[in-house]
Amino acid sequence: MRLSVLWASGHRLAGYGVTGRSMDGWTVVPAEALAELARRCRRPGCAIDDGPAVTVVGPDGDAVRLDGAATLPDAARAATLLGQPDAAGLVHRALSVDSPFYDEPARVVDVCRAVGIPAALLAPDESTMDGPAVDATADVGFVLLRLDATTAAAEAPLARHSAWVLPMGRGWALHVWDGQAPRQPLPDTAIGFSHGANRFALAVWWAADRAGFLFARSGRAVSAHEWSPRVDLGVGHTAEAGRTLSSAFRVPDRALDVTSALRRSPARPVEALVELLTLLGVPTDLVGRTGEELIEAARSAPGAVHTPRLSPLRAVAHALRETPADTAVDRAMRERPAWYRLLNAAVASVMAFLTVVLFVNWRWGSIEWWWVALSAATTLSYAAAVRPGRRRRRAR
Repeated sequence: MRLSVLWASGHRLAGYGVTGRSMDGWTVVPAEALAELARRCRRPGCAIDDGPAVTVVGPDGDAVRLDGAATLPDAARAATLLGQPDAAGLVHRALSVDSPFYDEPARVVDVCRAVGIPAALLAPDESTMDGPAVDATADVGFVLLRLDATTAAAEAPLARHSAWVLPMGRGWALHVWDGQAPRQPLPDTAIGFSHGANRFALAVWWAADRAGFLFARSGRAVSAHEWSPRVDLGVGHTAEAGRTLSSAFRVPDRALDVTSALRRSPARPVEALVELLTLLGVPTDLVGRTGEELIEAARSAPGAVHTPRLSPLRAVAHALRETPADTAVDRAMRERPAWYRLLNAAVASVMAFLTVVLFVNWRWGSIEWWWVALSAATTLSYAAAVRPGRRRRRAR
């Protein structure tokens, strides 16, 4: 068994005697207890075996097992159980593509990325909850954010590592890790920043023998590609990724050119990445630099803002305090980013407890019934704000 995880926090599972590592809402649990914990906690889980083979367990006891012979409908059902319906194609390709250079570890990491499981949990690390994350396949790179620099800097501590935020103009910003450990994986950072309606982020990485990207929208990994001699995901994959990127970056007339760039030979991966970003209108000055050069360039960039690593609660408070006052409330209510949903979840929990107290007092005859009704309605209003923001339907 490579990994067995449940989509629930370590604090929530502590009451069941689970002490596994926890990261980004996923907690390592014993494989034999996965199904029972999923049923009790009403949360989905995933077990990854050698092969690789993936078993997804839903909160209602449904289970789907995927291996190299899995069909796309099976992958879609599994991705839906995990709350990531857009990841079906990525999961299916990672398990079924036949390539002698696509080894098992690479397939497992790609499956984890597709459904949002931190790849760092795969490492044989005995550290405690929320330990440092390491992503060996994304050595150097940055995350392009569809946010203005002020908002990006306000929310940057939610990435759980210190970084530099660079303004790019026209509502864009770059997020560059500053070199101080720990570092979160670039794909996970992009997925975290993409939470909220009409938001997306692009993680870009490169090394001597590979280069790639992961495109995330509304908290989900939508498309990913890597120029590498280890794997070729096929024509269908590059065509779909080309359409997705050209549409998101508002260059639909360049869809064929983008697809062509994705099909470039992996012999010169960084050149292929530069060509792709140029077509999308993304600055490429930083691409191809070493880690030290990238950090130094980010530090000296005009308007660069350094953001520290904060605890989760302090990061939420920082985001609330630093987001521009004229847009913070409206933007949060519309897009419901991660910090906003976490804050509403906390308030809803407190109100739920208060409702129980008021109910007991009403049964004892010490208060009127409408106090209970008012408290319950308030609890439901805050609980409703915990759900992710709605995504706009893409025009056909």
